Amino acid sequence: MMKDLHTDRVRQLYGFLHEHQHGFMAGLYHEQATFRDIAFDLQGQKRIHAMWHRICEGDIIVEIDSIEAVRETIIAHVVDRYTFTKTLRKVVNRITSQFRFCNGLIIEHHDTCNELDWARQAFGGIQGELAGRLGVLRRRAARKLMNQILEEHPEYR
Repeated sequence: MMKDLHTDRVRQLYGFLHEHQHGFMAGLYHEQATFRDIAFDLQGQKRIHAMWHRICEGDIIVEIDSIEAVRETIIAHVVDRYTFTKTLRKVVNRITSQFRFCNGLIIEHHDTCNELDWARQAFGGIQGELAGRLGVLRRRAARKLMNQILEEHPEYR
C-alpha cells in the first residue's frame, strides 16, 4: 500500500516537472530531504525547491520509462530533454532516480546518469570531456549556480 503511494508521489514529481510546476514539486519533499546528482548535493526542502525552480524556468520535457518499488526504495528511469542554458546545447539525459520516503514525503532523492555522455552533450569538445571526467568541475559550477539562485531568490535560504 505504501509502495503504491510512494510510486504515485514519484509520478506526481515528474508530472509537475514536465509541467514546470516547481512549487508543487517542492511540496512532495520532506523539510529535511536530501538531493544528490552528478552536480548538486543539497540539504533541505528549500534548497531542493530552489534547484527545481531554476530547472523549471527552462524548456525541460520529461518522460518516465519505468517506476518500480525495490524494498523501501522507489526507482524511476526517466529521460529529460532540455536546452542546457549555459551553452544552449540540446541534452537528452537518461536518469536513474532512487527515492526514500518519510511520512509520505521524499526524504532522499539520488539521481545518476552517464556523466560523460551528459557533459559531452551539454558542453561539447574538450570542455565536455573534462566536465564529464572531473566531478569537481561539475560540483564547483553547481555551487556557483546555487549561490546565484539564492541571491536571486532569498526565500530559499
